[in-house]
Amino acid sequence: MKRPYVKYLICIICTPILLSHLHMIMPIPMAAKPCALASAGGASEAGGIESEVSIKVLSPDTFMDSMRQDVTFQIAPSPGSASSTLSTSLPDPPWRLALKVSRRFAKLNEYNGISAAYLSTATELAYNAKLKVSVGRLANNWSLWQGDTVVLSPHAPGYDQLQYSFRRGPATVDKIIGRLSGDDRYLLAHRLTLTVGGATAAIGETAVCNRKFAVNLVSFLPWPYYWTQWVGLDAGFINNNDVNVYAFVQGMYRTKGGALIGAELMVDDMPHWFGTYQIFQVAGLARAELPLWRFGKLNLQYVRVNNYTYSFQKDIGHYVHHDFLLGFPYGPDGDELHLNYQFARPIFGFTDVGLIIRRHGEGRIGDTWEKDGYEKTKDNSFLTGVVESAQLIYTSATYQLLPNVELSARFGVGPVQNAKNRKGYNKVTAIGFVDIKYHMPISR
Repeated sequence: MKRPYVKYLICIICTPILLSHLHMIMPIPMAAKPCALASAGGASEAGGIESEVSIKVLSPDTFMDSMRQDVTFQIAPSPGSASSTLSTSLPDPPWRLALKVSRRFAKLNEYNGISAAYLSTATELAYNAKLKVSVGRLANNWSLWQGDTVVLSPHAPGYDQLQYSFRRGPATVDKIIGRLSGDDRYLLAHRLTLTVGGATAAIGETAVCNRKFAVNLVSFLPWPYYWTQWVGLDAGFINNNDVNVYAFVQGMYRTKGGALIGAELMVDDMPHWFGTYQIFQVAGLARAELPLWRFGKLNLQYVRVNNYTYSFQKDIGHYVHHDFLLGFPYGPDGDELHLNYQFARPIFGFTDVGLIIRRHGEGRIGDTWEKDGYEKTKDNSFLTGVVESAQLIYTSATYQLLPNVELSARFGVGPVQNAKNRKGYNKVTAIGFVDIKYHMPISR
């Protein structure tokens, strides 16, 4: 039996040792200031270059029949650094260059020997926090609160892409042009975000399409994909199977006291038309964060992904990459209620406890309303057939092992009824991860 991860495990163990001696062989810029390691949750107080190695192992996910291990190395000038090679004459250079390499291992299809490894590399160039351009193989998170989302989540492996972000005043424009797995499959995404005080609102689109639609010059601009699709269809330049377009809206309000309320809604094709009943192609999320004075914070979240939401009448348009959903991972045809309580201060290292209640019907990627018929689809829009149900409790902890080494872990367990949508098949399952981070200032 092959064990391809053994060599990577050796690299994982040796990398921090090699990095700790890296400053001995790297030239130190004359303009660089002393670099102080950031305290927990803070930023570096002085200039220089910092690197971070993160090793994250996730337990086998019985709900997605997969297993992930992420190994990440990133290096970037720390805030306030004068060591940037792009602008060394300024005391606070406006440019910031970040390099990131991550490796993900995933086993799919109930561990039946299908093993895949995805190498992610990214180069990020930012200017004055107003313009950011990234090129490489990236996993994106378009949640306004950097948590779960039904739009673009980091649960899928990274995919080759060019992305840029431009901010001016309260407005920010984000754009992604990416290449997905499979033959002739691309992802286009753009979003306009407005932030005023504690309120943030966003509107955008994503599209899974073929090369004919992706290379259209208009697709590289913040111009509506729906409009481009309609014009292309009318002109006979494309046909309906060339592109599957989604629209979404997001909103969030955060008070000065730290409370938050947020929501997002994503629709596929026609549900945005008034008077059209196609609720089966809708996904939504609602979240609330409630500070409890000195006792911590209570987080509540509900996600629902209706059947047919992430599917298209042709395989090219499915909202997936390497069989992982680009949106919320535990869809379609399911929902999840997540309650989490964060302690005001760690208790023996423990930072929070939580409860996850998850349901999943028999709907799968590839089920389309065109095949099932409109009337039947209305009855099969949510929690169809035998429903798998799970109730999981968990706790998380963080420990500072060494001044530069941090260990985070989560462990949970709970019962599952009708597992794999097999009636009467009940079991107990576990969830969790272990994450080790090694921070190292390279320059001095």
